[in-house]
Amino acid sequence: MPSRAARDIDDTADEHPLSDYITAFQERQEVSSRQLAKRAVDPETGQRLRYDYILALTGRMVPRAPELWRFRALAAAMSGNDLPGEPSYREHLERMRWLAAAQWLGISEVSQIETSSDSIITVSVPTDLTEDERREVTEWAERTARGMSRERDG
Repeated sequence: MPSRAARDIDDTADEHPLSDYITAFQERQEVSSRQLAKRAVDPETGQRLRYDYILALTGRMVPRAPELWRFRALAAAMSGNDLPGEPSYREHLERMRWLAAAQWLGISEVSQIETSSDSIITVSVPTDLTEDERREVTEWAERTARGMSRERDG
């Protein structure tokens, strides 16, 4: 697969970091979208990603951030035992979450603050967002936090 853009330290480009991260993985492992989809099964729900979704994601045609189960399915596919030198499932999952925040929400700075009883994710919300866009950021953060809590507790 030919490289589409100059890559930064995370092997991603600036405007579509999650899409580029997955494309870079496919290039490194020489794996097609169909091959990746065969391994892309959410370990919690058993839901499978279709190859056309992966094509749309890497083709930058997915209009909103993927649901949590899709991240888990991709992380599982990208961290298979037969993939030498690749990060763990958990590392892929966390990295994809941050890259999705950058790609769909335009958030470049995200910090995690540890508290005595829980973790809190703080995101910088651009001031020029509309009220609907700000609500979308809030809903995304809440879904992500709930998903993280279920993973930690499950």
